[in-house]
Amino acid sequence: MSGMRSVNELNSASSAGLKKQNSYMIDDMTNRALVDYPVQCVQRINGIQQAELHSHHGYEWYFCLAGSGEFIAGDQAYRIFAGSLIIVRPSVLHMPRPANGQLLHRQILSVDERYLDRLCGVDRFTAEQVCEWLPDGASASVLWQLNTGQLESVRAILLELESELTGKREAYTLEVQSLLLRLFAVLTREKAGPPSRQAEERRKLLAVQMTGYIADHYKLPFRIEEMVRYFHFSRSYLHRIFKQETGITILEYLTHYRINRAKELLEAESIPLIEVAVTAGFQDLSYFCRSFKRLTGVPPGRYRKLLRQGGG
Repeated sequence: MSGMRSVNELNSASSAGLKKQNSYMIDDMTNRALVDYPVQCVQRINGIQQAELHSHHGYEWYFCLAGSGEFIAGDQAYRIFAGSLIIVRPSVLHMPRPANGQLLHRQILSVDERYLDRLCGVDRFTAEQVCEWLPDGASASVLWQLNTGQLESVRAILLELESELTGKREAYTLEVQSLLLRLFAVLTREKAGPPSRQAEERRKLLAVQMTGYIADHYKLPFRIEEMVRYFHFSRSYLHRIFKQETGITILEYLTHYRINRAKELLEAESIPLIEVAVTAGFQDLSYFCRSFKRLTGVPPGRYRKLLRQGGG
């Protein structure tokens, strides 16, 4: 936690289903860096060092290049994976949380608010295009999902930006400003692609996010109403998009996911079938056995015996 100091304060994030924290951290390292120069850019592949909610001056652009997990910003909790871009307002509490066993490959861009204001002062058209990407109104953050073309272009710009900031070669300040403007130009041009393509990408993204939601909640009793509240779409829309993108219904996918988890448990551990069922998300043993046989062709007990006999 080098460069971080604790401040006692309650942070309420109940609307995102988060627990209250007794403290958060002020990121003095980032604050000092932004005083030295108002733009900072760093790529990280290692584990998350700031494992608590923290805040700092300046906007943060959090680009997820690979891996998956969750990003908490203010009272929002976003699911992130490759291509996710979270933009966080200055002094807003935030924290990334990688999924179990994964490393988040990310590029973090921090920009002082006054510097960004000066950048927007070039002309009103520049201001409009830059502000289009920032959180609107009273929002503390915003999530964007970049397509493959955007991600590759943005990644190249950010690496060049990091190199300029590290090397501090002659006229690097002009190059930094030029690269930031190019970053917004690339984002805006790619965003203005054909509407049908954008709609297709949004549908695919939603389906991926829904499978991720199921992976995070399969152990709990499943209620579609909770998924509706989580994604802010109607029940019929979620059902339609999921079936369209995966070929099966939400409940069919959930059952397949739970049965695959049960198969892993039967292969790896000698635990009672009732524990296998509960751990895999089934609350009723008989329903678990029927579902298992329907999808695998054999009951779970027989499946385990076949594995031990070397026949499965």
